[in-house]
Amino acid sequence: MKIGILGGGQLGFMTILRGTYMGFEFNVLDKSFDVSSRKTSAKLFTFENYSEFYNESDIITFEFEHIPTYIAEFMKEKLRPSLEILLLKQNRFNEKQFLLNNKFPVPKFFRAENGKLAYEIIKKNNFIPCVVKITRLGYDGKGQFYIRSFENLEEIYNLNEELIIEEYIDFEMEVSTIVARNELDIKVYPISQNFHKDGILIYNITPAKISKKLENKIYEIAIELSKCLKLIGIVTIEFFVKDNEVLINEIAPRPHNSGHWTLDGSITSQFEQFLRSILNLPLGETTLIKPTLMINLLGVDKPNLNEIFKIKNSYFYWYFKEKKTRRKMGHINVLLDNYDDFKVIVKSILNN
Repeated sequence: MKIGILGGGQLGFMTILRGTYMGFEFNVLDKSFDVSSRKTSAKLFTFENYSEFYNESDIITFEFEHIPTYIAEFMKEKLRPSLEILLLKQNRFNEKQFLLNNKFPVPKFFRAENGKLAYEIIKKNNFIPCVVKITRLGYDGKGQFYIRSFENLEEIYNLNEELIIEEYIDFEMEVSTIVARNELDIKVYPISQNFHKDGILIYNITPAKISKKLENKIYEIAIELSKCLKLIGIVTIEFFVKDNEVLINEIAPRPHNSGHWTLDGSITSQFEQFLRSILNLPLGETTLIKPTLMINLLGVDKPNLNEIFKIKNSYFYWYFKEKKTRRKMGHINVLLDNYDDFKVIVKSILNN
């Protein structure tokens, strides 16, 4: 069995590492060979050779949504999750509209063809504060504008691309879960609390400390959404929590940064579950082994492992990427004996 992956970043890299232990071979398609997956046994293809990649792969999936549309459509017959899910995720407005149409809870939003029209919509509806996002190619806080007052509304005026204008939610916390579904079963992971800065995940802790009622509501939404998508694969769902209610922020139909804790803190990692789901294999158990802290290493050189491993039950992952500001270079997982220790550990690692 040869599994093709669209995208060769760290999510594909960790999927390949796990899948190789399971006896699978991999092909990777990306715009260049300078990707994390070059450090694996996978055969690499550039976008120019997408047809050859397709022919040499028995099944195809993706670790990144922003694949050129002509390539994604060419992969349709072998693609899991489906082409429809991939295309839906490529456009923020279409994603939100799908959720709204299917009666999932989302913040209020508007669509605008460009910055000038967004400016007019915001003023007309007195829609401040709000968040304006480009509908395509935005991730990790890129292409997002926080409009806090009419004074900084000018920032978006000259944008010449489709935008989504979202209600600003002053949330109490952001949480996420991962749901896996195939023709055999559905499994949902414990809920994580996520901590961001400037739109990028810094760390998360699992489980999130929320009420049982809220936990059950999130699980119900996750299962219903996986059915609504007719999902064969996994999907991460991010929620805003406010006043014991939830709103969906966004979804990601592939492995996700917020699920890296599962490598050590769950019976089955998100990467193995991803493969089991797209191959219609029995899904693994998602039981939490211990409360788990995950910390992203952003824009840094490889840290001193002597210092990392002084932390009890710590696990280190490195992505072999060129260092850039705010770039995800690796992460650390820590299995906690005492849940409340996580803030002290975060401070000790991020301040080094």
